Amino acid sequence: MAVWFVGYTPQIATAAMVAGANSLGHWVSLNGQTVGGSYISEAFGSTVAGPIWGDAMAAISARLDYEDFRAPAGDEIAGVLTTVPDVSGMSVKDARAKLESYGFVTELAGFINSSITADAVAGTTPAAGTSLGSGDTVGIYQSTGYVPPPPPTNKGGKKGGDDDDGKGNNGNGKGRGNR
Repeated sequence: MAVWFVGYTPQIATAAMVAGANSLGHWVSLNGQTVGGSYISEAFGSTVAGPIWGDAMAAISARLDYEDFRAPAGDEIAGVLTTVPDVSGMSVKDARAKLESYGFVTELAGFINSSITADAVAGTTPAAGTSLGSGDTVGIYQSTGYVPPPPPTNKGGKKGGDDDDGKGNNGNGKGRGNR
């Protein structure tokens, strides 16, 4: 229905657009149309709007002073680097507000086991103290409010051997053997 071509120099950015419409102003496909005396079998920005853009730029380029493109500053690429604040223990609402005030985008990252109150923020990813660019995403982990107990340590039974009662324990500690 419409194709675009956008280009720029160090001094100016311009765009050309061609859209298909019938005599009533309703959208129609550009494919199969004749525009400016040229038949368009398949419309693409580079084949339909691109030449129009090129003609317009050729008409003004002589009036523009020559300039080289310059490498952008690091903060223009990555954004201003900011340290992720510690929001542990906060409500999700308060943590989001704080992180977003620092220029970050937030998303819920799931739950992790923690002794922090259930549903409160247990941590972030990346972790507090990490430097990120403005606009980067920080995931928020909520607490389950539960820390599982450590698994029991299995020291096993005493090393056994034959005993005098005739039942034995086959070297498996306190178990009864089969003779």
